[in-house]
Amino acid sequence: SSPSFQVSFFCSFIFWFLDILLNFNTAVYVRGSLMYSRATIACQYLKTWLIFDLLLISLDCLTTLSSSVRELSALRVARLVRGLRLVRLLKMSRLHDMIQEVAASSGRQWIMLVIAIANTACRILMVAHILACIWIWIGRWVSDSQNVSWIDLSEATGLSIYVQWLHSLRYVINSPSPPAIAPNSATERVFDILAYVFSLLVIGSAISAIAGTLNDLRAMNEARARQRREVRLYLTSQNARYELVGRVMKFVDYKLEKMTSFNFDQSLISSTLYTELFVGQRGKFLSKLPIFALTLETFSDVFAHICTALQKHVYEKGELVFAAGAWAGSLHMTTAGVYVLSDVSRAEKEDRVLKGDEVHWFAELALYADSAIHVSTLRAKNIAEMFTLTGVTLVSAVRESPACSAMFCEYARDFVGKQRGISDEHDDQIRYAHACCQQNQYYQELHPDQRKQFSNIDILKARLPVELDLNHSFGHKMPEDAEVSRGKSESSDLEVVKSLMEDLASGSISSMTALSQQLQQLLPELHPFYGTYSVFEEGLDRARAESACISMLALLANRYDIYTNAQSSGKLLHLQWEQLQEIVSWAEPTERHAHAVLVLLAIRGLGKSKALLSQVPEQDQQPEKAVLYLMKEQRHIVPSVSKLDESGLALLQETLLHHEAFKLAQMLQGENVPASIADLQERFSRDSREAFQFYIFFLLGFMSGIAGGLGSKFMTARNADAVINGICMLQRLLDAKPLGIYWGYLNARAESLGWPCASAEDFALVRLACLSRLQDRDGYVALRQAWCTCGQQERARLLEHFLADGITERALVLEFLPDCISGAKNNKLVGLAVFLHVLVDLLANLSVALNSAPAMGGKKLIRVDLSDMSAFTVAVQNGFVFRTCISRCNFYVGDDKVQVQMTSENWSRTQDSETDITNLSHSMREVLLQQQAVMGHFSIEQAQPWFLSSTIPKNGVMEVSC
Repeated sequence: SSPSFQVSFFCSFIFWFLDILLNFNTAVYVRGSLMYSRATIACQYLKTWLIFDLLLISLDCLTTLSSSVRELSALRVARLVRGLRLVRLLKMSRLHDMIQEVAASSGRQWIMLVIAIANTACRILMVAHILACIWIWIGRWVSDSQNVSWIDLSEATGLSIYVQWLHSLRYVINSPSPPAIAPNSATERVFDILAYVFSLLVIGSAISAIAGTLNDLRAMNEARARQRREVRLYLTSQNARYELVGRVMKFVDYKLEKMTSFNFDQSLISSTLYTELFVGQRGKFLSKLPIFALTLETFSDVFAHICTALQKHVYEKGELVFAAGAWAGSLHMTTAGVYVLSDVSRAEKEDRVLKGDEVHWFAELALYADSAIHVSTLRAKNIAEMFTLTGVTLVSAVRESPACSAMFCEYARDFVGKQRGISDEHDDQIRYAHACCQQNQYYQELHPDQRKQFSNIDILKARLPVELDLNHSFGHKMPEDAEVSRGKSESSDLEVVKSLMEDLASGSISSMTALSQQLQQLLPELHPFYGTYSVFEEGLDRARAESACISMLALLANRYDIYTNAQSSGKLLHLQWEQLQEIVSWAEPTERHAHAVLVLLAIRGLGKSKALLSQVPEQDQQPEKAVLYLMKEQRHIVPSVSKLDESGLALLQETLLHHEAFKLAQMLQGENVPASIADLQERFSRDSREAFQFYIFFLLGFMSGIAGGLGSKFMTARNADAVINGICMLQRLLDAKPLGIYWGYLNARAESLGWPCASAEDFALVRLACLSRLQDRDGYVALRQAWCTCGQQERARLLEHFLADGITERALVLEFLPDCISGAKNNKLVGLAVFLHVLVDLLANLSVALNSAPAMGGKKLIRVDLSDMSAFTVAVQNGFVFRTCISRCNFYVGDDKVQVQMTSENWSRTQDSETDITNLSHSMREVLLQQQAVMGHFSIEQAQPWFLSSTIPKNGVMEVSC
């Protein structure tokens, strides 16, 4: 009934009520994982304390309501049951453990000492309170027994219970001073003795606990004190000056405080928890880098391993971290302190002050390149900390996750491609990192750019101000009604194309800038700021598309100067230009064809945009199919398509399908087989001759713009020879045999470069030379020398592969084989000869895998993806590992394709160093290869008489030149 008890009651009621709400919003651990799901939290609370807490709150509510009906005896009993809330204090048993965890996480050791003293004081006070209460009870019991008690002697009989408690508390805390006890009060005397003994035990245990805590703290600081003492003794022995001693000891104290490591048995905690410790310490710094933030979001386990691989460094005031122009061996990432940055390439020479806790990173290129240099100088302005990460440790952390490895490879390729050398500044590197991360496929899937969403793109809306600017620049009258002007422009595109070709032929247009601007007005996708390529940030493909369109216009207008404008040396020969004009005349292009091919060349490159492909249906996520999807469903992305009539649209659709099935570039470098030409021939047997002529016309423009430039940068005298030969052979597609077309091109290619082409082995070598992208005789001689190192059986298997047509016998199209050969030639530890032996092993293992695959039983043409092997060929740094890599490969056989995966067993050994055993094995292998070359009686001057009379008919196209 007293106000104090009422306040206590309501405070207790509010506390336990809020405790229920907090328990519903507190995460719980389930099988070692921290769960944030409210359903999981509620289920866990229901299994533990929820029912008990609701019961106590209900009793409190009943107690509140019973204040007006106190006559109900049931409610009086309920008030007694409220004492059960003391059971709730069982949760307080974890308070001590929680306080220790807080002290450990904060790193403040004094908290442990304070808590130990507080616990001891609370324990002593609790015992004193209990003993004081017992003293009062004994005193009253003695008085009730008609004897003189300590209460009577103290004249406290009529005083309040609070004052009596103070008297008894004094007897307890003043021990061993004896209290005032009557001589005949044996009960009080016995309790006094017991209380004294018990107090000694409590105080002794309390002092022991405090001493133990002090000993623990002393043991924790002992190693640090010993190291400080050793450093000071060393400085004294070296007669160091006072100022230097002060600086050294200050640095030592900082490093001991930040980096002192305590050894413990790591088996006491799991590897997951051990890794999580590093993530908690270092993750907040590493996640500031864009690619590692993406790694944390997509591959958290890999991110944790990278955190464990970071190395911590501490720098003294004024110490040089790295200097501009020095080799960069690792990524540097600031975490604490203040730094001074000097960029040598900055126009202003003022140094910048960087705060370490803001996380700045430097030399990220060192993670992805063997050779990288620092573009700036960094010094520590005061004692500072930094983490470093090397490329080797990064590879070790990500190689167990193929998907994460692919993500880093894509990012590294883009990041290295943006580098400009020593002209780059620190800010440029940060900008490259953000840009490359944002264009990464994984990032775009998680964070799609709203500016690149189909629903937010309107090329025609952005085109109107561009048209007005162009009309003004060319002196045209600006239309009063923009919409009428737009409709008029759309209906007269054929006249625009005709006028453009007439102006080019007459020489009215001599400026490449003017030609480019008029082309952008005709094809808005090519505009450098508002076009479709610009929206999807595909500048390289835009340059290729523009080059192809300009080159096509130059061919139609017979403007050699415009066509070769981008060529600096080795320009296209006039004889070759005449051959190109003959191909154009053969195609018989009309103005409608010219318009259609310009539109096709302008939009074809959009199919390679990652942001675009992520928005098309899964079945259309191929470059050509994606463009077809845009033409059908998203014409506002490719507005030029809307200007074509039905026949023009049909030509575009058919050409894209043919281009998807047959790649001319693969034929030019010998990557496909005669069966590919047979398939193309079968396709055109169902189409008109007009469609075939349009396809050849498109190929001419496509190959002209493959390297970009205002004009054709690719079609130089050296490159044009192969393109002209290939297109000339394809012109006979409708009336010649595929075998004659394919081998006829290789024969023409060999004759133009002066390579022998008289036997089957010669033809195989010519095809291998095309795969190697050779264009001179010296390269062919080196290739043939590598061929000679193969034994008879190995050469027989290579011949079987390179001469297979895929029509009557099974043929393998090894995709990315040119990249594999290029990587082997550039890798000094591999070389072309070793690669040929590995290729033999690959073909043998593929034969076994295909023979055991029922789905591949009747197929003659099988594609094999060697993309993983091409990357491995570049990365491997051990010749023995590469020579034996096929034994550790996996072959995934699909419905129409085989994937060759190098597996982690190969990738984990790319950095293995050469040992004596591997060197001995390599030497013995070289001796064996040389012996086989001598015993084979094979030389460059004299080849085996194995002719292709059974393969190529004498009346085939091989005997017909362009």
